[in-house]
Amino acid sequence: WRNLSTHYLVDTLGMDNTDAVWDLKFDPAGNLYVEIGRPSNRLWIIDSALTHVYAVEPIQPGFYDEIAIDTAGRIWRSIVDDPGGLVMTDTRKTLFNTNDDDYYIYSMNDGLLSNYIRGCVLDGDNRLYLATDAGLSVHNGQNFENYTGFTDAELLDVARDSAGRIWLLSRSGIYYMDPFYKTIQGWRW
Repeated sequence: WRNLSTHYLVDTLGMDNTDAVWDLKFDPAGNLYVEIGRPSNRLWIIDSALTHVYAVEPIQPGFYDEIAIDTAGRIWRSIVDDPGGLVMTDTRKTLFNTNDDDYYIYSMNDGLLSNYIRGCVLDGDNRLYLATDAGLSVHNGQNFENYTGFTDAELLDVARDSAGRIWLLSRSGIYYMDPFYKTIQGWRW
């Protein structure tokens, strides 16, 4: 942070009086993505040289929670509260040039299991796994596959381990999905 002063970060990122920082991610180039809560409610990106700060404006109201960045440079952001959904920002691999950015908001109309998404994680094939309040939704690049019945509680988060298993945290227990066999097993509290 030698090039960006604390005062500059607080002023520029709108961190003064913010609710919280909800997620942090690095892309392969070392750029840092910071999801800031209210009042700015924006995704901020700090370049790897620590010289530029860029804001991705929220294009849908709601509480943005988690970030995932795929190999094509698309930024996926989950929204927890009304109206909910999944926002994809395609930077067209020109991260700090917003003139060519493209956006899409996915909802239940697109096949999502629920509009209320807490967690998201990508696998090595760019499949996006989403922890929703109604179960697991998986975006395979074209559409959504949905998985329910393994818990009656909302999912709170999702993670991927080094073996490629997808782990799901719910209010009732912890579960894991084998992406090859598409089976979900786990333990209830």
